Amino acid sequence: MKDAVDREDLDCEFEMRRSYDVYIDEGDAKEAEKLYRTAIREGHQWARDFDFVGEEFAEQVRLIYIPWLTGGRCTDRKQVTSIQGAKAAISMPVCSLWPYKFVTQLLSKLVDSRAVTLFTHTPILSISSSDTSLTVLHTAQGNMITKKLIFATNAYTPAICPVYKNKIVPYKGSACHIAPLHPISPHLSNTYNIYFPHPSDEVTRVDYLNPRPDSGIVVGGGKDGYVRNKPLWYNNTDDSTLIPHVRDYFTAYMQRVFRGWESSKATITHLWTGIQGETKDGFPFVGKVPEKESWYIAAGFNGGGMTFIFSCAEGLAKIVEGKTYKEAGLPKMLDAARMEV
Repeated sequence: MKDAVDREDLDCEFEMRRSYDVYIDEGDAKEAEKLYRTAIREGHQWARDFDFVGEEFAEQVRLIYIPWLTGGRCTDRKQVTSIQGAKAAISMPVCSLWPYKFVTQLLSKLVDSRAVTLFTHTPILSISSSDTSLTVLHTAQGNMITKKLIFATNAYTPAICPVYKNKIVPYKGSACHIAPLHPISPHLSNTYNIYFPHPSDEVTRVDYLNPRPDSGIVVGGGKDGYVRNKPLWYNNTDDSTLIPHVRDYFTAYMQRVFRGWESSKATITHLWTGIQGETKDGFPFVGKVPEKESWYIAAGFNGGGMTFIFSCAEGLAKIVEGKTYKEAGLPKMLDAARMEV
């Protein structure tokens, strides 16, 4: 992604960072450490760039003593997580960016170069195909005919491709933007997934944070207040309404969770709802749509699309061009052919 941002000169707040999976529950922390130690011992490649931080340093902002740099004074502060009550953390290299700016600037370049034709406010009402070579897209503005069709519609896919009904289930999620009254020092320079304690019979409660260069924080999650009321959010595509009680959860969030933010007077500036797509095995469908020779898909990202989508899109483009799944460089566990029709 960095190569794409640099090559296309995109202004999208792109930063190379580290991300921390932070565990507040002692049991979760022990399980995370066990997973990490096992991966290191067995030589798993994914673990080479990962680091484990134990309870001694997981929560605090610690002081680093560098005599030749500080003249003998202990003045350089290195932030570990700053999260209240952190029992352990696992860090990994990541990038962060403003996705909307990334996508729209790339799209603008394609439109300007006449490489694509962009239709806005033109929803697909239905799709039909009488043979394997042509597909008809029915819209309110008229019909369009195509030889190849890619579904990049995530949670909304079942509405226009019924084969994915009950295979991709839409569900609502919430996120917000929080800003302090004045910039906070030290600046949060990492992204976070925070694993909070939860009853053993419930799904893990995870919030995710992306600090922005202007000291604002984008926070997503807050499921604790509504996850038990499943009809409110599950199998639901209505993103025009907010989920009840989410604002209460995010109010004073940074003051409660992060050290150094207790007196920040940070407040919510924006709060919104988004629609995500769930699959039974937790992995997206990427590749050819079963029993449709010229239909392709990249959808059902289970709320984790940011980690998958760029590589999935590159791989899917190769498949559309005629490459095999192996030649496309995609892991077989994502293959859309795994779905039973």
